[in-house]
Amino acid sequence: MLACLLVLASLCNLANGGAVEIDVCHMFVPVPPQGAGV
Repeated sequence: MLACLLVLASLCNLANGGAVEIDVCHMFVPVPPQGAGV
């Protein structure tokens, strides 16, 4: 499941042209504050 979230987050970042809109992305793809798996 974590891998799926990472893939979705990556696609979201690409769709938004990088990390510029990453905050918007996190609204749809919630990521644990601890960054589990990193």
